[in-house]
Amino acid sequence: MAIPSSQRQLKRINESIVLHAIRQQAPISRAALADYTGLSPQTLTNVVRRFMEEGLLKETGTAGTGGRGRNRVQLELRDEGAYAIGFCMERDSLSKALVDLRGHVIHYQCEEVPAQEPPLQTMDRMIAYASSILKGAEHASIRDKIVGVGIGTPGPIDYVRGEVVSPPDYEAWSRIPIRDHLHGELGCPVVIDNSSTVAAIGEHWAGRWGTDSFLYAYWGMGIGGGLVAGDEIYRGQSGNAVELGHIIVESNGRPCLCGGYGCLEAYASIPALLHEASAYGDFRDIRQLVQAAKPGTVFMEIVSRAAGYMAQAMVTAVNLLDVDLIVLGGDHFHLAEEIFLPVLRERVEAQPLRARVAQVRIGVSALKQEAGAIGAASLVFHELLL
Repeated sequence: MAIPSSQRQLKRINESIVLHAIRQQAPISRAALADYTGLSPQTLTNVVRRFMEEGLLKETGTAGTGGRGRNRVQLELRDEGAYAIGFCMERDSLSKALVDLRGHVIHYQCEEVPAQEPPLQTMDRMIAYASSILKGAEHASIRDKIVGVGIGTPGPIDYVRGEVVSPPDYEAWSRIPIRDHLHGELGCPVVIDNSSTVAAIGEHWAGRWGTDSFLYAYWGMGIGGGLVAGDEIYRGQSGNAVELGHIIVESNGRPCLCGGYGCLEAYASIPALLHEASAYGDFRDIRQLVQAAKPGTVFMEIVSRAAGYMAQAMVTAVNLLDVDLIVLGGDHFHLAEEIFLPVLRERVEAQPLRARVAQVRIGVSALKQEAGAIGAASLVFHELLL
């Protein structure tokens, strides 16, 4: 008999709760897990049994109870229990990774991609990398444990159809069925999401922030965001929530590639900064510009002004979402961190309405350039293991 959809959804929710709890709290006993999750003993037993049978969990010795009771067996994720392949697209690069169940990177590559490369060529890059893992001899021992392929793409996306839908500055990517194309070529499950969302998933899977809710802010060639709320990813109705780069920071301001005016991305993204700085010098990348941004120079003014616009958007986001943590990341953020971070912290700690009640923490991702690909692989575990 088929299980009603409501029961399947409840089962998935329970499994998600248990998996995330073990990931964040491990090593943890079954009793402590029951206390932490609030699930009934029978439900918890069923979920843990399923994960043990599938090789996703392992028992790791015992710990004392602090009283006269017997020691309790501890549970934690089995690193080698599952693997996933992740891809993350940027305007100038494609990052690729093979990741285990704990989010450890087994293999990573990042290659430059020519501007306006045809979609088929970019997808061929993904297929070649995934095929080398799925069919090559080097990773034969883990091939059967690869759950699937995850892809982080620029938005907007059609989350249901698995399509990339005309992102700004990606003229050729109009209704490209990237999920179905890769699935047809590779023969394994493929999932896609917005590149900033997958980076947020990667941060959440790493579990280093000690909270189940936070805003991830991506800064680089574009600006985007991802929201984790109560251990769940918030995608909005169409799968395109938290487009931080298109918060309006100047009324009737500069034209943006999205078709609007005054968007944050038109003032604070790397292309915007390089364009503004081109009036004073020839800068080919953000590293050169930041190195030239010495106190008292016009270049410091340009970068600091961009940080101010970024802070303005973060204050708006905090007022809307009421988060107590913002995680800043992206392939290039570490290059501008010393200029951006003090401005962001000063403004965000003082200006949001909630600052009267509780402070907002600001942290910087430790994943850096690998965040997108790790997040895309983590998306596979998030979507397909449960």
